Amino acid sequence: EFENNWSEYMKGGNSIALNSCTAALDLALKIFDFPENKKVLVSSITFVSTAHAVLYNGLVPIFVDVDKNTLQMSTEDLERKITDDCVAVMPVHYGGHPCDMEAILEIAKKNNLKVIEDCANTAGGEINGHKLGSLGDIGCFSFEEKKNMTTGDGGMLFTKDKALAEKAR
Repeated sequence: EFENNWSEYMKGGNSIALNSCTAALDLALKIFDFPENKKVLVSSITFVSTAHAVLYNGLVPIFVDVDKNTLQMSTEDLERKITDDCVAVMPVHYGGHPCDMEAILEIAKKNNLKVIEDCANTAGGEINGHKLGSLGDIGCFSFEEKKNMTTGDGGMLFTKDKALAEKAR
């Protein structure tokens, strides 16, 4: 029921309830089955679980600096850190504030990177009428007791792509 309600709240798509956002981030990376030792670009300001999910999958986290004014992933540093070994970018919508998703999505498309949004701190956030977590390939949410929406604990993986959701299940 929660999965169905979350999908409706997100304006369509597929939701998979998990025990934590860490599990959602881990599963999101597993879905893509990236080759070992490939690189994932991660915000330098985040909870350790964002990088742990990368490591759990045999991948290498590459930390991208944040913009000193917004504390969100710096798109300039993101572009500098991209190499041929990069397979994904995990922007973290830190402190309830959205990253510059328009620029991140453009950079990702240009470099054939998957986008996994870490929305642990932004359940309910929006950009231009679009829910955070619905802009990239996958959005991952946390509902633990300190978040702005809580179930006591738990997480959610969200994607608009039915094939990705079926692979996750």
